[in-house]
Amino acid sequence: MSSERGLNLKMKVSSIPSILLVSMILLPVSVSEVLGTLQPKVEILYPPDNAILYNQTVVVTGYASSRESNLTLMIWSVEGEIGSYTRNSTIDPPTRFMNFMIPVSLFPGRNIITVTFIDECHLEGSDSVLVLYVSNTPPSIPGKPSGPTSGEVGVTYRYTTNTSDPDGDRVRYGWDWNGDNIVDEWSEFLESGSLCSTSHTWSEEGVYHVKVKAQDEYGLESGWSENLTVTIVSSANQPPFTPTITGPTTGRVGNRYEYTFNAVDPEGDKIYYYIDWGDNTSSGWIGPYSSGEDVIVSHSFSVQGTYTVRAKARDVSGAESNWGELVVTMPYYVYLQSLLRNSIFTRFLVLLGDMR
Repeated sequence: MSSERGLNLKMKVSSIPSILLVSMILLPVSVSEVLGTLQPKVEILYPPDNAILYNQTVVVTGYASSRESNLTLMIWSVEGEIGSYTRNSTIDPPTRFMNFMIPVSLFPGRNIITVTFIDECHLEGSDSVLVLYVSNTPPSIPGKPSGPTSGEVGVTYRYTTNTSDPDGDRVRYGWDWNGDNIVDEWSEFLESGSLCSTSHTWSEEGVYHVKVKAQDEYGLESGWSENLTVTIVSSANQPPFTPTITGPTTGRVGNRYEYTFNAVDPEGDKIYYYIDWGDNTSSGWIGPYSSGEDVIVSHSFSVQGTYTVRAKARDVSGAESNWGELVVTMPYYVYLQSLLRNSIFTRFLVLLGDMR
């Protein structure tokens, strides 16, 4: 046994640079002190020492460095109360500095995690942490979300689900509103088995696959629930209200009169008007005009009679209103007054008077 130790010490001493050997001869420095300055430096950053962990698998992170030669081998071990194991990995290519991320599986209870690095000079450096693993079981998969399967853009809808945790831990629910397997919204933590109720509003139309997962207060997650397919469409468009028509209700044939048309759209959309003058003529669709804007259009009637002027409004989405109406009369006596102004008729009356 003593010869083996002597051989190991001989190997380590032979790896010490000559300038440090000279320092050892000239100065009262022990071999162990010199080796301590040369051996790789290793530091475990996570998990911290004396941590309490609830996941059996943990990723050990940290870094290692060597001042004098390249690192060639990484060794990690877990020593638990009911078992232990050791693994290693060759560092290729060798390097003087590296960050490490090592997934390890813990045993129930206390575990000592040790990470060791060996360099080209066969010098070793290591770091260890003590952690406590408390066995934990993830929540059960939540039930398929319950709620509306169709709706409109901009309207808020409510969805519910629930699950239980085998350990009785509190759980929160992660909602995926668009089916991309990413949690879009977490609920607050609720008691195991309690109903989770969450509301959501979609901003775009489409078909959405809503699902949910659960996470206990120690970070363990369930799988995703069954999808609930929700179809969202654009908000239902409302047509403009029936237009109002104002203007002269009597007049003279041949004269032009102005009529005012006004309609309001519930969504404030621009409006087109279609005017039927009741004399077999129309304006066709004119516009667009702002909702609630007075639109003035002139018209003349060429024949005496009573006319029903009608108008309807249409918004930019194509929804049409009911007809608005205004009754207009062009009286016969007005037609006679117009006829009296005719020069030929006036001459006839003058001649008739002279004959008398």
